[in-house]
Amino acid sequence: MNPKQFLVWGGAILVVVGLLGMFALIGPTAGDSIFGSFWYFDMYENWAHLILGIVALVAAFVFPAKAQKPLVLIVGIVALLFAIYSLAISEDFYGAMLQNPADTILHFVIAIWAIFAGLCKGNVLDKASASVRSATSPEVSPIATAAQPVGPTATVSGQGGPEYVSSSTQATGPVQSTRFEQPPQAIQTTDRPTEQV
Repeated sequence: MNPKQFLVWGGAILVVVGLLGMFALIGPTAGDSIFGSFWYFDMYENWAHLILGIVALVAAFVFPAKAQKPLVLIVGIVALLFAIYSLAISEDFYGAMLQNPADTILHFVIAIWAIFAGLCKGNVLDKASASVRSATSPEVSPIATAAQPVGPTATVSGQGGPEYVSSSTQATGPVQSTRFEQPPQAIQTTDRPTEQV
C-alpha cells in the first residue's frame, strides 16, 4: 500500500464512520450505537472523522506524491499519540471521548497502517504483479538482450575482412540483425561462445 492508497481508503472510511456516527448507527451517544457503550463516536469525533476524511480524499487526488508521504507519516504519528493518550492519560480529549479499549485499538491500527503506507516505497501488490509480468513477458530490453544472448550464435567471415558475430536467435526477445560491410563467405552455427573460423 502506498501513501495515496492510504489516503483514499482511509479518507473514505473516515467519511463513512463520521456519517454513521452522525446518523445514529455508531453514535453520537452510547444508546444510539450498535456497539452500545463499548464503542461509539460522539459528535466531536464524528465531525473530526468527517473533516479528516474529506481532507484525506482531497490530498489523495490534489497533492503530489512527495507531499502525500510525509502527510501519511504525520497521520500515523498523530494516531499513535491518540492511542497512547487514551491508554495512559485520559479517555477525554477536549470533549471527545476516546473509549477504551476500542478507540485505543483503532488508533493503534491506524497508526501502524499509516506508518507502513508512509514508509512503503510503493504498492507491494503492484510490485508483485510487475515482477510476474516482467518474468512472463516476451519483451526484453535491447540492453539486456545484447548483453545476455541466448541460443546459438553465428560466426560470419567476409573476404579478407574482420570477423563478425551475430546472435541468430534469442530465447526471450526479437531476433537481432547485423549489417555486414562485406558479403559473408561462410556461416558456422555453434551452441557455445564463438571462435575464429
